[in-house]
Amino acid sequence: MYEIAQGITEKLSPSDAFKAEQKISLLFAYWQTPEQEKGIEFKGKLQISLPPEDADRAKQFDAARRAARLDEAVTQDRLAFLRKTVLGDPYSAQLWWLHRNLEGAESETSWKAFDAFVRPLITHTAAEEDAEIRLAKIIATLVERIHENPDRLNTLAHIATATLTSMGWSDLADDMARLSPDSRSPSHDNSSFQSSAQESSAEID
Repeated sequence: MYEIAQGITEKLSPSDAFKAEQKISLLFAYWQTPEQEKGIEFKGKLQISLPPEDADRAKQFDAARRAARLDEAVTQDRLAFLRKTVLGDPYSAQLWWLHRNLEGAESETSWKAFDAFVRPLITHTAAEEDAEIRLAKIIATLVERIHENPDRLNTLAHIATATLTSMGWSDLADDMARLSPDSRSPSHDNSSFQSSAQESSAEID
């Protein structure tokens, strides 16, 4: 009987003492005859318990295992939230990142980190929207570089005015022409600037 019980208990953890006891009780709940002892019938019930120190260790082990499983469940929930909600589209991802960095001291750095690490993980980024964002980034970088090197503004104004004129956006071309330092000079002839822009447009065509 003890050998049979041992075969059951050694396959279970200490915390499963009650489960082992139930299995053994079911096994010996009915009268049966041992193979070696003919004419003898027996049935029995075996009670299983752990020494106090082993019971304490079993409790600590179970508590640690439950904590680890809870951490795994929380991690899975967070990953599911990121995958289905945050990274589902660029707008949601940007709102989530903004919420995380509202109180950050270096927002520029955080958005650079967003572009480097978060944006590539967005699953449903529309191609045209992504192109618009890239264009906005290029323009923002261009403004920063012009701020660092103002002498390049005149060249940029000429080229951009010619490009906008060739695209038929005369209102934007006029606004861009006014950005040129030459257009603010008292001796500057605006018609010559427009003529230069048109010549540049012809060259682009």
